[in-house]
Amino acid sequence: MIPQPELVVPTDPLRPCRLRVRRVSGFNLEATSRALNGLPVRFVGRPTRWGNPFRIGHEASDAAEAVGLFLDWLDRLPPHYRERLLTPLVGHNLACWCALDRPCHADILLGLACRLAADRQTYVS
Repeated sequence: MIPQPELVVPTDPLRPCRLRVRRVSGFNLEATSRALNGLPVRFVGRPTRWGNPFRIGHEASDAAEAVGLFLDWLDRLPPHYRERLLTPLVGHNLACWCALDRPCHADILLGLACRLAADRQTYVS
């Protein structure tokens, strides 16, 4: 039997969620994501452009501090650049290495991407 990754089961089947990536033989992140809620997945860990540059034990003392620094960093980005960064994440589940019961920058990205999608729906309607 192939071990499966940990994942957050969405309460809304159409709402994107966070998955935890694991290195296991036979694991297919895209297939796991689509089986969960039909959505494609984006990996947002390091070294992607969405990876959290604030590392535990370096710039941050724990996961919560690293996520807080990441949020502060995103808040300081010019709005047009932040939107360009988030747009490719809209409508995707996000995957990272972080444990699901711990703070993760992917949760921040999920919230912002969902808000961006909602704002666009409101604007289009």
